[in-house]
Amino acid sequence: MCSISYILRLLLSCAALVGGLSAYSQEGDYTLIPMPQHVESLSEEYYEWSDGVSLSLPETLGDLLPIAWELVGEIEEVGAVSGLSVSCEESTDRSMIHFEYDPRMTPDGYTLRITPDSGVLLRYKEAEGVRYALQTLRQLITPRGLPSLEIEDRPRLPYRGLMLDVSRHYMPLPFILRLLDEMARYKLNKLHWHLTDGGGWRLEIKSIPELVGKTAYRSESHFMRWWDSGDRRHIPSDSIGGYGGYYTQEEVREVVRFAQERGIEVIPEIEMPSHSSEVLYALPQLSCSGSPARYERDLCLGNPETYTFIHRVLDEVMDLFPSQYIHIGGDEADERGWETCSRCKALRDREGLESTDALQGYFMTSISEYVTSRGRTAIGWDDVLGGGAPPEMTIMSWRGEEGGITAAKSGHDAIMCPVGILYLDYYQSDRRYEPEANGWTTTFMRTYGYDPVPPSLTSDEKRHIVGVQGNLWTEYVPTPEHAEYMIFPRLLSLAEIGWTEVSQKDPECFKWRLNREVERLRGRGVNSYSPSSSLDESMTVDNAHRRILVTLESERRPLEVHYTLDGTIPTLSSPRYSLGDTIVVSDSARIMAAHFVAGRIDGRVTEVDADYHLGVGKRLTWLTPTSREYASVGLETALLDGVRGTANFSDGKWLGTRASRDNVVLIDLGVVQPIHKVSTRCMQQAGPGLYMPRWVEVTLSEDGQTFTPCGRILSATSPDDRRQRIETFTIRTDRKARYIKVHYHMPPDDKYLMTDEIVIW
Repeated sequence: MCSISYILRLLLSCAALVGGLSAYSQEGDYTLIPMPQHVESLSEEYYEWSDGVSLSLPETLGDLLPIAWELVGEIEEVGAVSGLSVSCEESTDRSMIHFEYDPRMTPDGYTLRITPDSGVLLRYKEAEGVRYALQTLRQLITPRGLPSLEIEDRPRLPYRGLMLDVSRHYMPLPFILRLLDEMARYKLNKLHWHLTDGGGWRLEIKSIPELVGKTAYRSESHFMRWWDSGDRRHIPSDSIGGYGGYYTQEEVREVVRFAQERGIEVIPEIEMPSHSSEVLYALPQLSCSGSPARYERDLCLGNPETYTFIHRVLDEVMDLFPSQYIHIGGDEADERGWETCSRCKALRDREGLESTDALQGYFMTSISEYVTSRGRTAIGWDDVLGGGAPPEMTIMSWRGEEGGITAAKSGHDAIMCPVGILYLDYYQSDRRYEPEANGWTTTFMRTYGYDPVPPSLTSDEKRHIVGVQGNLWTEYVPTPEHAEYMIFPRLLSLAEIGWTEVSQKDPECFKWRLNREVERLRGRGVNSYSPSSSLDESMTVDNAHRRILVTLESERRPLEVHYTLDGTIPTLSSPRYSLGDTIVVSDSARIMAAHFVAGRIDGRVTEVDADYHLGVGKRLTWLTPTSREYASVGLETALLDGVRGTANFSDGKWLGTRASRDNVVLIDLGVVQPIHKVSTRCMQQAGPGLYMPRWVEVTLSEDGQTFTPCGRILSATSPDDRRQRIETFTIRTDRKARYIKVHYHMPPDDKYLMTDEIVIW
């Protein structure tokens, strides 16, 4: 956990930022991410910088000279000292770090003891531990020197990775190198490079020049528009005006060398047997049809040429990448072509394979064995488990945790990267104010709260969970700047859950550290998302006292919040909200709350409607068919539970159901009583298929038999609007009723209705 002295230092440095002071204006201005396993403050004094100090590495640690120079360079920049040197010579009294070999330590572990008089004592067993110690020291640099601390540290998991998809959008080499440097700073050690997919083939294969020659460029820069339009044309690499690019083998070697200097293994992924439409565009003979069909994406598994092709590609890949791991894909096969293909049928008959899943299993086993024969380890997405993955294959669990759990129980090593938690192409906050992304929302705190080692596993099975990984797919991410925005600061959450033991994690402490570290990231020119000052509400219904209990939270630290209950904009004289407080609403209130910095509202004012209305807890019945595909809360209770949803439709407060043309709910209030207003809120977000009703109608009845219309409200949102829209439909009346029907009339075709509360007064 964070020590008291450490928290105080964080408070000081964060207070300095809020006041607009220099980033290095306060002592103790440092953060540690990921948090070491043990940190102890020895004193309030510092080991102070002086001109001409050396950093003398033992000769056996010569490979670490690049990071040592980076450390010294940052000391000179921040500490206003000069003449610092780095060498592999015998340590002298002027050396700031004294190295001590300790055979009792783990290969990737280290200890640091920093004192004002003696400088830094670094104990280690192998160079890997020293590398991580030097990265920790980079984070501890302040203008005064290094704080007096004792640190004992080692990683929790051996695999701590980031996946970057460059098929949908090519990312230039300088961005890749910059990303590797930031990964190393936070002790991530694997870059999973998704080099091939339907968007384009990005790796030069000298023996098959058609791959980049025909598919590295395409006619349309916007991937989703290109993909959905049905065009999906690639254009020759020597054409004018093409969009895309590829990495030469010389560039790949540069990336690998740069990564090795920073202790990062670059793992190539060659997608197969599906997600291969670009391959079939260049080499149509490898498809089941044998012709360049734009919608085919599965390699023909019954064609011997397919295996020859894969072997040729992998031979060059494994010559370029010295990584232990080679990722061979295996996800989301269409399989329909295999079912009708005569060559695939013949292979199934010959090998006695009972299904297309087994056919894919045969293929993946064959390729995995080929990789193994070269002394490497194949990784496959968890889909491969369906066809029987070979025992030597490592499984990457993306469709939740289930694949990783199944793999571990079966004796496979597994890497956890569940969608919804560790996918970095999702929105980070209120999507109405975010750049375009995939449809869901994953905050950095949601990622931080994830434990990649499922507690349901036995101790022996847990040893097979070797790592964790964040995945950036780039369908919606066209530029390096956008990629940085999506990766950071969630990469910091990823780094800590992969490195720090669960017992040492502290969410509140992490929020403080992350806020401070984002300022450092942006100071280095990284286009990081900044923690939002928007306030997230949590509502609890207290039926015993007929009231709504509201609490507020934010990503921002430090936090000063003021609020009102009457819909007016808060000021500094409005009531102050402290974290953990509860706002009590006994009737109806529009809560307006905002974060203040230097006496002014910072960011947007948060509006929260809280109503303990007539319908809370009453009986609701759907009169039309419903589904539970988006129903994160109960179909019969969600619309009358008193709880409003946020801008995130996956927050567990919205109800989503596959819509008919007409969707009707019946509410029974129990007794006849005056009704003055009925309102309901709906959401439109085209990506996940959520559409606004064209109109909403309310009818009332005293006996449940005869219903009288009391109003119809037309939607102001066009079905063609792809931005997120939230619209409130309010019908006012002056009638008595026991029964209320709410009718949602939807656009045609296959849509989802998303709504969160029917409010009745």
